[in-house]
Amino acid sequence: MKQLKARLQTLEEQVEDNKKVGSTVQVKRSVIFIDNNDHDDNNKRTLLPEIEVRVSSKDVLIKIQCDKQSGRAATVLGQLENLNLIVQSSNFLPFGNNMLDVTIVAQMNKENCVTAKDLLGSIRQALIN
Repeated sequence: MKQLKARLQTLEEQVEDNKKVGSTVQVKRSVIFIDNNDHDDNNKRTLLPEIEVRVSSKDVLIKIQCDKQSGRAATVLGQLENLNLIVQSSNFLPFGNNMLDVTIVAQMNKENCVTAKDLLGSIRQALIN
């Protein structure tokens, strides 16, 4: 009976530890504004890709809102492949006339450890170029 109680306590501690790891989430958001002097004298600001990256253990959630251009899906998925991320699910939805809403769930390899900050910067560079 004592062994069962000890085993139960060990399992409960492991479950609590797993909950703590799952709730520890890094969130990085990148919003860039650029002065647009070409079209207006009023210095309008243009919103470039808004990117949110959440990392929990080896799981990665990426949300992107960007302008709709041909080849955006290939650009983003190609960049994730270059970073050795395994894409489990991707969703590219048009939003309005000229926006694209992207949601990607990916997983890191055991030997691959990319930080949320590095991932965000890499995706942003790929979308800006």
